[in-house]
Amino acid sequence: MKKTFLLLACLFYPILASALNMPVERAEDITGCWELISFSDEAKKQINEIDPWPAKYQWFCFEPDGTLNTLGSSEHSKQTSETLREAFKALPKDITYTVVQKGIIKTEQKSVPQTLIWGAVFMGNPVFFDGKVFEKGTFIMSIFSQEKRKNVYYRYLKKVE
Repeated sequence: MKKTFLLLACLFYPILASALNMPVERAEDITGCWELISFSDEAKKQINEIDPWPAKYQWFCFEPDGTLNTLGSSEHSKQTSETLREAFKALPKDITYTVVQKGIIKTEQKSVPQTLIWGAVFMGNPVFFDGKVFEKGTFIMSIFSQEKRKNVYYRYLKKVE
C-alpha cells in the first residue's frame, strides 16, 4: 500500500504543481475567504518538507484593504465567509498581504515581525490526489527555500462562500 501511494505521489505530485496553473495577478483574484484542504499524514510528508502551521484545519480571509486574517483549529467546523469575517472583526489587523508581481504574494506580520514571499497560483485543471478531487481554481500558495532551491511548503485552499 505504501509503495502504491509513493508511486501515485510521484506521478501526481508534479501535476499538483504543474505549469498549467494560472498565476495570481491582482489582489482582487484572491479577495475572500479560503479553507485549507487537508491531506493525509502520508501525503503531507510527500508534499511539504516543513510544516510551520500545523493546525489541521485552517481558514484565511484576504480582505480588499490588504488585511489577511487567519484561523486555525484542531477540530473542523463549518465556516462561511460571513462567520469568519464576524470572528475576525474583534482582532487587530496584524497581517497584511500584497501581490507584488504576477504569481508572487508578500505577507507581513507586525506582531512577530515576519515577512514571507509566497508563490501564488490557481490550479489550471482538476486533479485527483490523496482520495479527493482538487478543482480547477484551487488556490495554491508555496514557500521557496533559497538554501534548498525548491519549494518546501505548499498550502492548497478552496474558496469559502
